[in-house]
Amino acid sequence: MAADELRPARRADGGFLRHITIAPRPRIGLHTTRPIDEELFAALAYLADVPAAGKQFIAARAKAPANVDLAFELFRAFVRQAKTFWLAAKELHPRAGPLNYYYSFLNLAKAYIALDSPEIVGMRIQHGLTCGDLPDEFADHAVRVVDGVFPQLYTRVTGVVLPNALLINVLTALGYASDITYELQHAQLGETKLMCGMGRIAVSNNRMFAVLALRNYDVLHAFPVTTALLNASFEQVRMSNQAARALFDVYGEHVRHYAFLETGKDYDFAEQLDLRPMLADCYDVLKPLYSSYAFHADETEFMLAPPLQEHPIVPMSEILAIYVVMFYLSHLVRYFPARLEAMLESKEAWVIERFALGAPETFLRQMVNLILGEDRIYRTR
Repeated sequence: MAADELRPARRADGGFLRHITIAPRPRIGLHTTRPIDEELFAALAYLADVPAAGKQFIAARAKAPANVDLAFELFRAFVRQAKTFWLAAKELHPRAGPLNYYYSFLNLAKAYIALDSPEIVGMRIQHGLTCGDLPDEFADHAVRVVDGVFPQLYTRVTGVVLPNALLINVLTALGYASDITYELQHAQLGETKLMCGMGRIAVSNNRMFAVLALRNYDVLHAFPVTTALLNASFEQVRMSNQAARALFDVYGEHVRHYAFLETGKDYDFAEQLDLRPMLADCYDVLKPLYSSYAFHADETEFMLAPPLQEHPIVPMSEILAIYVVMFYLSHLVRYFPARLEAMLESKEAWVIERFALGAPETFLRQMVNLILGEDRIYRTR
């Protein structure tokens, strides 16, 4: 819709709240002088290495397993295996590292599943993904979903059951990885699927409403069903340069890169503010699009992404996309090293190398926070 066809944004004459969290979990900002991955594994080590803490954590979960002792034993084993593979992967060249990174991811996924369903991962279980023989063109490379770990992880992340035998295109999955948004476009292999978002609570005439600023909103044009679901609760509006600057610190020359959306529902404003119902409503609407939180840019608070497909709707988030691509790369390392070598002077190989170097820590951040049930945002100082 053209900007001049949008209604003007409501004026926040009663002010606005900047520091809000539209997210599935509480957010904690932390600073460290140690490497980020060390801090993340240390957080898991507290639960894995201190039995009293680990068992209490498991028993207190909303979906606690019947056998807490078994869940803890499996969780501890998987966490320790994950760290071992991780440390080995860090020392390897990007051509070999993805194999160990994938096994680290696999063990972290099993650790997460063990917290509520130890019986699923307490015996031999398949990867849940398969590649088979690969076509000649990289653009046609895909991973197929089968029974196993990945669909179990997927359902716990999205709340949706994956269609069996679903094909996930590797190049499409790369579009959900925030670490290579520039590289993907620069190599002319595709565009990012991610929408960078910020949220505010505005007050007008003693009523509260939420306002979102989304960058790359045009990516939803190819997804009419998803757009209609979003428009049922949010309306795109035209925001002035002054309002965009005041609410979001977005300068006039950048306003055209954003779409601004307001909630159709208002909430009572009171001196004793309880924003939880309002924020929960916002997240419920955004959940099918929610990809990840942001930990590296002050101008981005969360990231949304369109689904893989709409019939039926198959959500895709960054953590799941990274998992799929790392499985694919581990498949190349294990079974098709010659194909990998043949790609080394191609632009695809350059993008893959940048992915293999940057995406693992992004996955680790998000996976650890899934396990902990809170978003710990570590930054170095």
